[in-house]
Amino acid sequence: MTTGQGQSRAVIEGVQPEIDGGRFPIKRVVGESVVVEADIFADGHDIVACVLLHRDTGACTWAEAPLVPLGNDRWRGEFSVMKVGRVEYTLVAWVDRFLSWVRDLSKRSPAEADIGVNLKVGAELIAAAAECATGENASWLRSQAVFLTGTAPAADRIRAALDAVLIARMKPLAERRFATRYEKNLAVVVDRVRARFST
Repeated sequence: MTTGQGQSRAVIEGVQPEIDGGRFPIKRVVGESVVVEADIFADGHDIVACVLLHRDTGACTWAEAPLVPLGNDRWRGEFSVMKVGRVEYTLVAWVDRFLSWVRDLSKRSPAEADIGVNLKVGAELIAAAAECATGENASWLRSQAVFLTGTAPAADRIRAALDAVLIARMKPLAERRFATRYEKNLAVVVDRVRARFST
């Protein structure tokens, strides 16, 4: 089981494939996929987001592959290995405050007395994400934050907050400051196709 530092609330465990606690690498041939599963969850009812990281061993940066929920806190992701050598992979998970807010807002009524306060919370999350965005996306997000706290009818502001375009633009800007990272970088040895069948 892995948890991060500070206010990290996500838990990552039951990672597969993992041979002998990660002491030995798994094996694949060029062109194959590495399918990774894990149990990922958090305390409370907030929404968890997570990604599968992978890179050539020794590379400075990681590539990300999405993880999709299978049910019962089980997630799956995959990536392909395209050249001979060694590759490593790990997982990162975090509580997504914006998606949690969207889910809760979808259950609210425009007539509720505190709906303005609730919309203000979302506007603050969007404005914070805009600071990490660039160009037109940053400007657009700022305008959405202003709209949510404006004078338009509450029903219109709720509709804007739940819009799929806004959710899609916010997704890559999710705050990961307190993300949980799996404590192991797991290894893959990648061979040429014929190597697997050599005598």
